[in-house]
Amino acid sequence: MPESGLIADLSYRGYDGPLLPPTHRWWVIARMGVRQAFRKRAYWVVTALSAWYYLVMMAVL
Repeated sequence: MPESGLIADLSYRGYDGPLLPPTHRWWVIARMGVRQAFRKRAYWVVTALSAWYYLVMMAVL
């Protein structure tokens, strides 16, 4: 029977590094949301459908 080894403690450890101010922390979430929206085709379809009227009016006027 093999000898049993020690089991490493991999439980939760709090973050000890530097933190940005609270307002900057939300920019990470907002930036990722915008990036994900730009990658979706539906975003560009809805944008084009909502913008066509204004583009036509600019051309007419």
